Amino acid sequence: MRAPSFSRSLAGGPSTGPALRRVNRDRRVRLIRGRVADGEEAAAVWCAVHRCGLSTYGEVAGHVAEHLFRHDHSRAGWLGDIGLLYPWYRQHACQVLEQLDGTLVQIDSV
Repeated sequence: MRAPSFSRSLAGGPSTGPALRRVNRDRRVRLIRGRVADGEEAAAVWCAVHRCGLSTYGEVAGHVAEHLFRHDHSRAGWLGDIGLLYPWYRQHACQVLEQLDGTLVQIDSV
């Protein structure tokens, strides 16, 4: 019997994708007119949709996760480079999108 690979799950193996992202990855994300991004996370979402032209939940969440990871990595240096925390950024990006749904963005229903 083989023991589960803890390091593989932390490193972003195939079974580690956040459930929110897997289920919602093809849902459309649109900015709500007249709304302004308030804070770094909201600005990352706004940039993904407006500047980068991304339009699906999976694309936007991936962009936001990458942005937040790179930002923190530049502050933490080598400690942030261990890669163990990256899956957390993907999950956090999904949570950010859910929180901004109806205030900055509109996420189409399934």
